[in-house]
Amino acid sequence: MIKRILFFILISSLHCFTYSQTSKSDSLLKVLAKASDDTSKVNTLNDLFKEYQNSNPARAFKYAKQAIDLAEKLNFSKGVASSLNNIGLYYFNQGKSSEALVYYLKANDIFTLLDNERGEAITTANIGYLFFSQDNYKKAIEYYFMSMTVAKEMQDSSRVAMLLENIGMCYYAQGNYSKALDLCLKSLKISERINDKKGIAYVYGNIGEIYDSQGNLNKTLEYYNKSLTVSKEIGDSAAFATSLTNIGELYLHMGNEKKAIESYQMALKISTEISYQSGISTCLLNIGDYYLKQKNYSKALEYFLREDKLSDESDDKNSQANALRLVGEVYFEQSNYSKALVSYQQSLDIAAELGIKDLMKQDYQAISMVYENMGNIEGAYKFHKKYSDIKDSIYNEESINQIADMQTKYETEKQIEEISLLKKESEVQTLKYSRGKLFVFFICGTLFLFVIFAFLTFRAYRMNKKAKVALEIQNKEISEQKEQITKSRADLAHEKQKSDNLLLNILPFETAEELKTNGYASVRHYNHVSVMFTDFVDFTRITENLTPVELIGELNKFFIRFDEIIGKFNLEKIKTIGDAFMCAGGLPHRDQENPMKVVLAALEIQKFVNECNQDKLVRSEPVWEIRIGIHTGDIIAGVVGKKKFAYDIWGDTVNTASRMESSGESGKINISGHTYKYVRDYFDCTYRGKVKAKNKEDIDMYFIDGIKKNKLIFQEGGQPFQKM
Repeated sequence: MIKRILFFILISSLHCFTYSQTSKSDSLLKVLAKASDDTSKVNTLNDLFKEYQNSNPARAFKYAKQAIDLAEKLNFSKGVASSLNNIGLYYFNQGKSSEALVYYLKANDIFTLLDNERGEAITTANIGYLFFSQDNYKKAIEYYFMSMTVAKEMQDSSRVAMLLENIGMCYYAQGNYSKALDLCLKSLKISERINDKKGIAYVYGNIGEIYDSQGNLNKTLEYYNKSLTVSKEIGDSAAFATSLTNIGELYLHMGNEKKAIESYQMALKISTEISYQSGISTCLLNIGDYYLKQKNYSKALEYFLREDKLSDESDDKNSQANALRLVGEVYFEQSNYSKALVSYQQSLDIAAELGIKDLMKQDYQAISMVYENMGNIEGAYKFHKKYSDIKDSIYNEESINQIADMQTKYETEKQIEEISLLKKESEVQTLKYSRGKLFVFFICGTLFLFVIFAFLTFRAYRMNKKAKVALEIQNKEISEQKEQITKSRADLAHEKQKSDNLLLNILPFETAEELKTNGYASVRHYNHVSVMFTDFVDFTRITENLTPVELIGELNKFFIRFDEIIGKFNLEKIKTIGDAFMCAGGLPHRDQENPMKVVLAALEIQKFVNECNQDKLVRSEPVWEIRIGIHTGDIIAGVVGKKKFAYDIWGDTVNTASRMESSGESGKINISGHTYKYVRDYFDCTYRGKVKAKNKEDIDMYFIDGIKKNKLIFQEGGQPFQKM
């Protein structure tokens, strides 16, 4: 369920992060109790942040706030920058990326002014990882390269190796596995040359991830075990536990459930011993999910509730929201809908507070399903609409043109702030000069006449009082402007993040970026795309026996599940037209395996509809029969419309796929001869002969009967490979 990629990210303060033992935190607390209010105390507070950032985030945040308050009081710039970076890290771990970015940028500004290369390398790497977490790989790579430039100037080979690895994993996330592997191997070469065992352990884990994505199980297991061996050798218990978690996930995919649960349990034991909060959370959720799939609901609930309690105690709201959603899933599977509703709503409340839209989407969908099963059609419709709104929000052209780059605005506002401060300082200096001049006149007057001296003294007193009042007003204005600028930056960052997330919900990443940059998106040609149409048979007859609300509820149930299935196989939903559903594989990211993935998705859709019909037969309700058609070929894809954008595809391939559906049979998956050439080694098919299709010549057609036995297995996401 959750697989951790072994990134070695440059985070925390000016040191690489390690998972400390209780003795170290106790030692730091003793030092803090005796410390005076000086720079050493600031450093101690920041060290305590690192010790508690995973085991107790709320306590860690308290130390970071104390550190920045004392550093600002002492005018200790390096301590201020380190504290800002730590606060940014806290917000990032809480899922508040916009706030985190503001603090990272402030920290980087100070490190740059101090010419502190180590600090610059860390903050720019943190910013890179923040953009990576948002799937903005272009920006992530940009900041990783900035960090690596500084690291090379410092001749810090270990840091250069880590950054090469991080850049490689950006390419991995984009599906460019050859580039990712090349960079990770370069990182491994550097780590081996300088004998950096920790770096070697982490890059082994990432290389295993890359091979896993390519379906090479033997290589995957080889590199996971290498990472495990080196982690154990150097005593890096956190990396050891993470490797065990990944190996458990791999065993689960291979069907070796016994070894999978053994690996999870061992990883949990080690993570608990070293207070590795992230590792504990991952293991609890993985083990709970394992038991949920085994339909052992009591054991699943035990582990999910443990994670809920743990994340609540450590104030890790992100993990708590996920745990509560899974608790709701257990209750839902047990048909305990009232308890399921409570858990889903609690998860939704936290997700809404953190602004985690993906989790909100899952909670809306889950609550809609609960209400549907409770017979509350109105509630089901209400939450399905919320689900649809957050998933399919559409931008108009004016809104897209208003999306600005937050970093550029940050720099612009910073310059405005500096100009304003310089102006205020100039006015203050002018006032000080005036006071000095008056004082000189006063001294000269005393040499000539005592009476003039007394008069000028009184006059100087009154003007000095006015000048003091003016200075206080100016200082107050400066302070208020600083606060306003800080608030404006935070608001801007929040709005920018909202805009980017909404845009990516409706358009592919490359298309969205092109629209933001140019105001339009180019039409692209794809020469290997599989298009699938589904359509319900005798839909008009079905509608005659249902109310509008019931009809919408039924369609929602089917299309929600269809969306989940095609998402599992990385297919792109194109649109729905009435009761017809259209999707495609092989775009916007080109994928040679897309015919197999589309057929796998079709089989799952067929299975889901059959299961629903079995339930309907038991309740003596009319069944919903479905036809599915698939064809593979060339298409063009792009955005149509001016004020409301829609991503669509065109070409003869689309028309032929539609004919495959209309020329099929109820309950069958009908594919063209062209698609058959790509999938015949993986699926059992029945040849129908050449069949006449509307407005087409006779076409070779085949029915899909199922997956070939004893020849292939399929990974999560549909990647096929040979059994050993």
